[in-house]
Amino acid sequence: MMKTKKKIAFVDIDGTLSNRAMPELMLKVIEGNKMEFRGIGSEEDLKRNLAAQILSMRRGRLEDLRQEYKRDKTDESFGLYSQELTEFLMYRLQRYSGREVRKIAREAIQQVNLEFYQFSRTLIDVLKDKKFEIVAISGSPQFLVDEFVSVFGFSGGIGQKFELDIEDFVYKAVPPFTYTDKHLLIEKYISENFPDEDISNFQIVVAGDTAGDLSMMRLASAIFAINPNEGLIRGLCEGGLDNAFVIAVRKNWTLLSNFEKKTPIKNGEIELKNSKILLDGEACERAIRSTLEGI
Repeated sequence: MMKTKKKIAFVDIDGTLSNRAMPELMLKVIEGNKMEFRGIGSEEDLKRNLAAQILSMRRGRLEDLRQEYKRDKTDESFGLYSQELTEFLMYRLQRYSGREVRKIAREAIQQVNLEFYQFSRTLIDVLKDKKFEIVAISGSPQFLVDEFVSVFGFSGGIGQKFELDIEDFVYKAVPPFTYTDKHLLIEKYISENFPDEDISNFQIVVAGDTAGDLSMMRLASAIFAINPNEGLIRGLCEGGLDNAFVIAVRKNWTLLSNFEKKTPIKNGEIELKNSKILLDGEACERAIRSTLEGI
């Protein structure tokens, strides 16, 4: 008798569920509420002034990287911006209590909820209905991912961990890095949470939006690339992956396309033979259920 496979979905939550990253929304909450910067380390004026100067410099660097990413849209510029964004957030929250940070995080996550793409919200609902365990994966700080998991009822979350460099007053991301080698994070999650199961005994669904998600997509039975950037589209075309669906979300409709293995790119164009436009939530649900039944 064939063993029933366990169902698990890994969802990159920054840019895949909405067009805003959670650290951006958290900073928006902080700045919008005019929350004070409390400095870092000692209470001595000299160190507090130095911390404020560093904050100002990092804010300028963050804006430069944001403009660079908006201009060229490459995975490299996105990665640099995302890393600086998260480190800036960690620095900005210095000397805030855990309770205060969780309150800010929850307010930011409620904003994410309001900005969910219709397709992404429907995908999460269908995965839950079909008894998938859903794991959030993100380059956001682990505390922010944990709060997201709590609010939306996910099974678990993989976020980025940071350590403080006391001498330079800077938080630095520490391995493992969530913006690369995500397949290793998935394998680690499964081995730790299901020690008696081999990864081949899982029916894996993955949702992402950048080329950094390709490595975990190679483990998946079904792939949802939601508003993907060019790097991910090219990776899907060249990667020979089965059951890859590209979703382009617009204001009042959604385009869903099934990429066949080795979909060619000719003269900068991709010819799609299996596409449909979804005009409402019910159409999104039918398409998602049909996709999941086929794996």
